[in-house]
Amino acid sequence: MKVTSGDALEQLIQGLSAKGTPTAQDSAAAPGYFSQLLESVVQKGSEGSETKIDKEKLAVMLDLIKVRMSQVVMSTLAGDEGEGPTAGFNFMLTMPDIQGVRQQESKIQQSEPSAASMRPPADLNDIIDKASSTYGVDKGLITSVIRAESDFDAHSTSSKGAMGLMQLMPDTAKGLGVTDAYDPEQNVMAGTRFLKSLLDRYNGDVRMALAAYNWGMGNLERSTTGNLPEETRTYIARIMKSYGKAEG
Repeated sequence: MKVTSGDALEQLIQGLSAKGTPTAQDSAAAPGYFSQLLESVVQKGSEGSETKIDKEKLAVMLDLIKVRMSQVVMSTLAGDEGEGPTAGFNFMLTMPDIQGVRQQESKIQQSEPSAASMRPPADLNDIIDKASSTYGVDKGLITSVIRAESDFDAHSTSSKGAMGLMQLMPDTAKGLGVTDAYDPEQNVMAGTRFLKSLLDRYNGDVRMALAAYNWGMGNLERSTTGNLPEETRTYIARIMKSYGKAEG
């Protein structure tokens, strides 16, 4: 039976996160599962022919491994307790569907507007520049988030009560010291500061930071399935597409 990358990855994760102290059998099994994952990426030709790499699968695999291992390190350093010696691996079971996000991105093609229509109004551009230089977040990413959140409407309010350009929730705005969430400068500076904290938390992984920004950090890290809501996958895909155009 052919083992897909998803199957092999799931087996690898289960081997690494087994309850209790890992046995010698567990330790021996994990490398085998990882080998199966690699085999799904490397397409071996017949003897003497060229070996090919499935670059798309490799990119997905590296994304997953990078984020999972980063979270393991952070959990270990933070001294997480209460779930046995493999507690640091728990978050590996709940990571978002990165591949699903990438597939969603590929569906958003001609429907996206031109790069020119994504540029913020002139008066907002200076604020974005200031936020970018203050917090070290790429200007194109800030612009793309604002466009996805409010379409540059400083007075926008969502049905859930999110406010202003970067759609700050009341508690988030209060925690960031915002006194008027509809003031463009206060909103963008605070929203960028919050986005920067998420980028730092997830070691610069933009898709993870955007998932937490849209769905909520608590929801993301408490997820037991590892699947993002459809709305969040679409949100990330839209921003990554427009961000790519902004960079270009």
